[in-house]
Amino acid sequence: MKSVTHEEAQVSHIRGPGMPLLRATMLATLSEAKQAELRARLSPEALAFMAAPVAESEWVPLPVVFEVEAAFLALAEIDPFPSHGILMAQRMLDGRLEGLLLSWMGHRAFLRILPRVWSRFNQGGVLHLDHLGETEATLTLWADYPSSIFVAKVVPAYAREMLRRLGAEDPTVAYEPPGSGEPSWMHRYRVDWKA
Repeated sequence: MKSVTHEEAQVSHIRGPGMPLLRATMLATLSEAKQAELRARLSPEALAFMAAPVAESEWVPLPVVFEVEAAFLALAEIDPFPSHGILMAQRMLDGRLEGLLLSWMGHRAFLRILPRVWSRFNQGGVLHLDHLGETEATLTLWADYPSSIFVAKVVPAYAREMLRRLGAEDPTVAYEPPGSGEPSWMHRYRVDWKA
C-alpha cells in the first residue's frame, strides 16, 4: 500500500462544482434572519466567499470553506452534505463535454481516473485506487481536513452518484475512518456494485 506523508496530505485549497453549490445551498436553506446571523459569525475572508458567487475554477482556501460550513451547521436544522455530494456529481456530468466523456467511459474507468479528478479539485491530499475488481473497489484518501464532514459524507455521496450515473448498478460507497494507530489523515472507501 502506498504511504503518504502528513505534508503531502495537507489540503490548502479546493475548487470545482462544489464551491458555488455550497454557497447556494446555504443561501437557499437559511432564512434571511439566519443568513444575517451566519454573516455575523464569519471572518472577512469567509464573508467575501458568501458575498458573491465563486467560479468553479476559483481556488478557495480550505479554512474559509470549513469556517463557513461550521457556522452553517450551527444554524441549520438539516445536514445538507450528502445532498451536496450528489449535486456536485450531477453538475459535473450534466451538459458538459467532460460529462459526455465520462458517460462514454463508464463507471470502472471513472474509478481509474478518480485520483486525477481529486487532484483537479484539491490542492494537496492524495487519492489512490488500491483495488478494482469486477464488482468492488477500494480507495485510500490521504487528506488532512479540520472536519470529517467532507471525507465521511460528501466524498461517498459524490462517488456513489457518479458511479450510478455512469452505469454501476446499485452502487454503495462505505467510508472507513482511520483505524487505531493509523494517521488521522488516512481515509478508506469500500465501493461495491452489482454485476
